[in-house]
Amino acid sequence: MSEPNTLLLKSNLKQLRLPAMHAECEKLAREAAAANEGYEQYLLRLTELEVAARAANVLKARIKQAAFPVHKDFDSYDFSAMPSLNKPKILELARGEWIDQHANCCFLGSTGTGKTHLTIALGLAACRQNRKVRFFTAASLVTYLEAAQKQYQLERFLTQLDKTDLLICDELGYVSFSRSSAELLFQVFAERYERKSLLLTSNLPFSEWAQIFVSVVPTHGGPCLARTGIGLREAWVAANARMCRRAAVELYESPAGAGRGGCQRSGSHWRRTSGAGSGSWARRWRRSWM
Repeated sequence: MSEPNTLLLKSNLKQLRLPAMHAECEKLAREAAAANEGYEQYLLRLTELEVAARAANVLKARIKQAAFPVHKDFDSYDFSAMPSLNKPKILELARGEWIDQHANCCFLGSTGTGKTHLTIALGLAACRQNRKVRFFTAASLVTYLEAAQKQYQLERFLTQLDKTDLLICDELGYVSFSRSSAELLFQVFAERYERKSLLLTSNLPFSEWAQIFVSVVPTHGGPCLARTGIGLREAWVAANARMCRRAAVELYESPAGAGRGGCQRSGSHWRRTSGAGSGSWARRWRRSWM
């Protein structure tokens, strides 16, 4: 290709906003001439580079928008250190079919078991599957909700959350909330039910989740959630039951708790097993609803 034609081609590619083709057209032209390739093959290779570059840029932007605190994948998670963890189930979740079904996923367990690591890995897998993901800690999500409410931008922020295929809420239960804060968080959870997916982590089993919304669960009636129209106590009970029905749950003990007591299943119930350190025993549960 003559120099004037090369300059004109690069100018056109720049104007058409095809940066990968602009950067590689001369190199590929020389390789095509050396290999005696036709124009069709040259053009195919050139467009393949542009498509790959755009896909990489889209993925990079999607991961950036997800706002993961760090990037951790499955290859850096030591499954051997957590033998009670169902690795095949985790890898099954990574395929993302539960997100297509608008189901929820919860990781419940004690500190140090890698719940956040696994949620980030699942979030990254969802990003690679062209899904929109957002990551928050429970405390940071409440902070964003409160700020949006004070600035009269709550509806706008809720709409943004509603556009995400997977909303990750980490460390639920580590911090208690005021009544108004719990209502906002509860509203987000309730509105995603059977419409979008939630991925939650908590150090509390379902039976103790009322502690998280302690100020939201009145003993007699109570106000209604503005956008759901149901009493807060009734809403909490209903949402807890829904989460249990629609969640894939993995609960496992921390390495420090191994051999110091735990839980064993007996029929459809869980019972505590004896062991040393009875004052601080690890919960080791396994339940799956998909």
